[in-house]
Amino acid sequence: MIELDVLDRNTFGDRQLREEVLGLFRQQSLQLMARLEETSSATDWKISAHKLKGSALGIGAQSVAQLAAQVEQAFFSNSLSSRDAALAPLRQAIEATNREISGLLA
Repeated sequence: MIELDVLDRNTFGDRQLREEVLGLFRQQSLQLMARLEETSSATDWKISAHKLKGSALGIGAQSVAQLAAQVEQAFFSNSLSSRDAALAPLRQAIEATNREISGLLA
């Protein structure tokens, strides 16, 4: 899920910085996912998805970045079932990425 060469390049090979960045991604990804699930604003939807995409690119989590880009461009719906269907693949990718992060930080 994470391209370690991208992560290492973006953290200058510094192990402590790498761990800090991974921890920040894990925290931010959960916050942004919650915001996407709860927002009633199309603007907040797009901003949250865009932030998530950028954060994922920073650690080399290409699948999360691609799915966040799709969500960013997706039509915002106030329907919770439509929103959940649009977000389900992104949620799964975030969960898988965060499991990988837990392994890297252990």
